Amino acid sequence: MLDRASEDKRGGSTAWTTAGLRIDDDSQLDPGWAKLVRETSGHLVNEEYIDAFYENAIDTLNWIRRHGVKTISIPSPVPNGFGKRAWFIEGGGRAVIDTLTPKVTNCGGTIFYETTARDLVTDASGTVTGLVVHDSEGNLHTMITAAVLLACGGFEANPEMLSRYIPNAHRLKPVSPGTMVNKGDGIRMAVAVGADTAGQFDRAHLEPVDPRSDIRASAPTVRTWRASCRRSISTRTSPARASGSTGRRSPPDRSIRSRRGRPTAAGWRSQPTPPAGCRSGEFLRLVALATKSSS
Repeated sequence: MLDRASEDKRGGSTAWTTAGLRIDDDSQLDPGWAKLVRETSGHLVNEEYIDAFYENAIDTLNWIRRHGVKTISIPSPVPNGFGKRAWFIEGGGRAVIDTLTPKVTNCGGTIFYETTARDLVTDASGTVTGLVVHDSEGNLHTMITAAVLLACGGFEANPEMLSRYIPNAHRLKPVSPGTMVNKGDGIRMAVAVGADTAGQFDRAHLEPVDPRSDIRASAPTVRTWRASCRRSISTRTSPARASGSTGRRSPPDRSIRSRRGRPTAAGWRSQPTPPAGCRSGEFLRLVALATKSSS
């Protein structure tokens, strides 16, 4: 596993998210989420992207819970349109990184920090056989591999790529420090060996930033991109779509079912209500108070 960041700054954008979960009262991904995505995208969203989200979201959340990531819920202090409770990862995205990273090394994996992927290596048939990387000192290395998973985020921290799609994009700054590692290298490398692109590169999730904060800019900032790529050339193995990662997914967790036959997060209800000091809960309470006082 490669990480452009140093070990103490590992995890990219994930490490900085509060990890709120859009789960409804039936322990399913909010049915209204698809409508919201279609409307905000001008109805240009890839429907396969939406289908994949609904098919895999609860399976994925059940999977990380089985591997030690904890979830919490509190009564929603403000109307959210899809449920009476608010769900979070306990400890936010940082807890996901800190819980799952040791499992990589415990299973025999090696993590190379401050190491950046440069190019995919392919054979005469177009099959990916390795990766060219450079270390923190700029030395180039070629890693021979049986497969390469691209989980590189978007290109929020690449002004040149941003400027191709959004006017005056040089003014946009990432919200979280972890997003500064998102340079678009995964997209660039995949396209270079014949991948096609998918998603809307000309749209972003923007957030206003309080100028009194320590964020580097008070202008609207880029938080996340809906961008992905997929292989479009033949290889010896079945093509796999890449939206943050590629390859065969593990069989889903079928231990918990809803009335509709989908796996659910019903088991989360056994999680305790967070104490008053919980950052996620306190944040929601502050939002509720601010909303009430301004109305």
